[in-house]
Amino acid sequence: MKLGKLQEVDIRKIWAHEQYDFSKWLASESNIQELGDTLGLSLTDIETEKFVGSYRCDILCKDEVTGKTVLIENQLEQTNHDHLGKLITYASGLDAAVVVWIVAEAKQEHASAIDWLNLHTDDSISFFLIEIHAYRIGNSDPAPQFQIVQQPNDFVKTVKTLAKNAELSKAESCRVEFWTQLNDYIDEHGKPFNKHKATTDHWYNVAVGSSQCYVSIELVNIKHFIRVGLYIPDNKDLYTKLKSYDMDPEREKAREAFYSWYSGKKTQDHIHLIDTESLHAWVTGIPQAKGHSRLNAFSAAVDVALAFKCLDNYIQDRLYEIKENKGTKVLIVAPYKPHVTLLNKLIENEYWNRGIDPEYHDMVRAGTIHSFQGSEADIVIFDLVIDEPHYKAGLFMPDSETKSDNRKMFNVAVTRARFKLYVVGDFKYCQSRAKGNALSELLSYLTGHYIKVDAKKHLIPKFMSAPLSNVAFANAHETGSVILKEDMFHNYFFADVQSFKHSMIIYSPFMTENRISILLPAFYDAISEGKKIIVITKPLSERGTKELPHYKKCEEGLRNIGVSILHKKGMHEKTILIDDKVIWIGSLNALSYTGNTGETMERRVDNSPEHTLINSYIKIHDIKYLIEALSKCKRLNG
Repeated sequence: MKLGKLQEVDIRKIWAHEQYDFSKWLASESNIQELGDTLGLSLTDIETEKFVGSYRCDILCKDEVTGKTVLIENQLEQTNHDHLGKLITYASGLDAAVVVWIVAEAKQEHASAIDWLNLHTDDSISFFLIEIHAYRIGNSDPAPQFQIVQQPNDFVKTVKTLAKNAELSKAESCRVEFWTQLNDYIDEHGKPFNKHKATTDHWYNVAVGSSQCYVSIELVNIKHFIRVGLYIPDNKDLYTKLKSYDMDPEREKAREAFYSWYSGKKTQDHIHLIDTESLHAWVTGIPQAKGHSRLNAFSAAVDVALAFKCLDNYIQDRLYEIKENKGTKVLIVAPYKPHVTLLNKLIENEYWNRGIDPEYHDMVRAGTIHSFQGSEADIVIFDLVIDEPHYKAGLFMPDSETKSDNRKMFNVAVTRARFKLYVVGDFKYCQSRAKGNALSELLSYLTGHYIKVDAKKHLIPKFMSAPLSNVAFANAHETGSVILKEDMFHNYFFADVQSFKHSMIIYSPFMTENRISILLPAFYDAISEGKKIIVITKPLSERGTKELPHYKKCEEGLRNIGVSILHKKGMHEKTILIDDKVIWIGSLNALSYTGNTGETMERRVDNSPEHTLINSYIKIHDIKYLIEALSKCKRLNG
């Protein structure tokens, strides 16, 4: 076997200018993620050239998990006293909790200075000294590498010292004040239990003399009450002994009322695992401020379909119109705001599809886990969201790097349900990425005690539509929402191709000549009538050598009849947008469909008055920008 020789590359030949080359490179999503992985942080809200008085720091961002401010100062040369002074000045001026100094070469005296700062500052701040190097093998592209020179000896940090309440939000200040008064009360009454430091957290844990459980006091600001609960992290026997509460007459009465309208079966298990592995529900990265968050379009569709399926009887009997029945029956919780935004659009659209004005009903609500602190519902659907290709996520980080925030977040998520908890996710993928942390423990327990239900095999068929009749073909664009297996997709999609009015935008990473040849006549007829068809697919540079001629031929055939083609690097979305009215989402490539892929797609009509669902997808996929870019290209090609 012939091996190459690793050679170091002068970083100044890669980044000639520190500000305009290196800082700009580092601030991009993939590179800041690489630095975050090195530091054990999830960096978001990226700002460059942030002013501190008359000076400017290179990069300012936040850790998505802890919310800490992270300051990054770059120096593509040997460390010096000037930059060390600036580093401390910037950290002071911006109240940074994590300070990162990236240099070409760290001198011993400055490495010692960073070590001294870590040893002699309190737990509100941490310093990193990082060297940036680059290497290549033979004529390969240079590969950058971050090397840690100094880091905190103990990066399991406690909550920031709360000496500046004026800088806290109103809610945080109220929590600090409340816990402070509670501590005073404990002191005044002989310390019946050990107190702990007042923080901005909404919970206060109390030891009960056993490592098997503890009492948690929670502030529920929205409803202005306090909840006290006994939490048992992992002791099934203890839980069984205490479970006798479940047979309380009042709770039994509430349970019977629940099953009187619940559309599912009455089962002994109250927890159900909906496994989306077979759906290939890939995740989309969504820009948020100057960072990125996540959204999973297909799992969101499954969440909403499941929620309303549980409510079929409730809605059919119009129980929601009875005053005593008002209120939320199903909560859908997820860890990412863009995903929650999409969920609420889907929920609103489903209300309209069922002839219900969403303004007056909240049977189904979606929110982040933090937003539902203190809330409860008969049914809770907890969506993990994370799936391929995102292998870097805060949910996968060790507890030591998240201050156990994930553990507390999961605790909230799985304790909101009164009678039924559905957990939706790709369990195999999440377990493969989460190792030795809160998520791995949660999933290990759930999959070890409850049966996973294959969403595609057992759940999707309940949402399936019957084959299209001739009348349905003619009116396909007027239907509500259906989820289809591959054997039925073509008929529905072809009906859309024949009946759409203005525009069709197709996201399809892959194409085949056979599939294109079937669609070309219908595409040609539509374009001849003045309609627009836009295809977004992978660039030719991402195709293999053998398949490249095939893709060139597919694109040439589409362009020859007037189809506009745009390339998007690294794409994996399978989405179709039609007339600002209909959206297809799922795991099936519309332009390489063979009928035996095992994939599924959901077709949903946006019946809301302002088409809020479709508009959210237009924003997510930057459709307006793509169309503007396409128009500009056409003008240039004249």
